[in-house]
Amino acid sequence: QGFDSGMAQRAYDAALSAGASEERLGELKALIETKRRQCQVLLKGTLRRCAMIAPEGEIYCEQHQKHGYGIDGIE
Repeated sequence: QGFDSGMAQRAYDAALSAGASEERLGELKALIETKRRQCQVLLKGTLRRCAMIAPEGEIYCEQHQKHGYGIDGIE
């Protein structure tokens, strides 16, 4: 059901432990940081999480903060 930021972080840490450089893992680190903030709303049609990114410190994207949480706006 989408990106597992915890598993990706463990993969990143394992790669560093195995000797990979932080420079070469930069793209993975950026992806982890971005996807960690993925909106937590489940979309009614697919029961998948919204793909939009929530603002720093929030768990819902701006669209769902404005129009509702729950399952695709249904509370």
